[in-house]
Amino acid sequence: MDKGWHPLDERYVEAYGAYARTQAGDGAVSANPRCPLCLAELVFTHRRRGGYRYYRHLDSADDARCPLTTSSYEPAGLTVGASLDTNANGLAGGAAGPLHRERFLQHWQRHFRIARHAAPPLTLERFARLIEYADVVDLWRYPAFDERDVPYVLLALAGFISVNDRDERARIRLCFDGSVRDVGDLWRDERRVPAGLFRVTYREPLHTPFPTAADILFWEPVERIERLADCPAPRLRQTQIRAFNRFIGGYERERDRRGERDAGESE
Repeated sequence: MDKGWHPLDERYVEAYGAYARTQAGDGAVSANPRCPLCLAELVFTHRRRGGYRYYRHLDSADDARCPLTTSSYEPAGLTVGASLDTNANGLAGGAAGPLHRERFLQHWQRHFRIARHAAPPLTLERFARLIEYADVVDLWRYPAFDERDVPYVLLALAGFISVNDRDERARIRLCFDGSVRDVGDLWRDERRVPAGLFRVTYREPLHTPFPTAADILFWEPVERIERLADCPAPRLRQTQIRAFNRFIGGYERERDRRGERDAGESE
């Protein structure tokens, strides 16, 4: 089987064509449709099923980068502050980071519910670990930081999330389209349309530690929510709120102690 074929899903045949002449990350214009996920150019293949044609990447080098065709179980993920050009990615240090972090934690219930809507298997414990990881990579330091995007950024940074269904085990992974390789790409001044966000669902892999494109069950675009009133995810119980606050309280105290210790060692 040609591993370059995109998984066939009749719902998205028109979506491919909708990306023709648009959405190219480098601004190039092409008559060929573009993959909604990686934004690379696609061409039709000879293969058909049910009257629908399969696609493949025009450039085979894109097969390894695209979530729909990669044979790697460790595909390149979203980076934080990878660019050395601080102006290009809106990246800089300074006083903005702690303020962004503080505001996010003040609204953590809202952000968790929005993230849970996009990724129903997300647990409160995993969400807390993602906040820890955001601290490690210093996600908060972007001057153009937009708090509304952060639940989705955390999900993209999470990688694979297990789905423990009674009938079948699976995993999901959320990813932005190919215009976003670093978090700062979401907030570039020249961005005219919001980046696409997609949820890919995989079966449990048999031969690799994590899923590859060969394990894809289906994929779908995710509609981002900005108003909590539009979020159908259930409200948190008081026991969950207290448990999370206890965790964050302990984590913050330990974080402060580490900061004081590091400051003392640097003197």
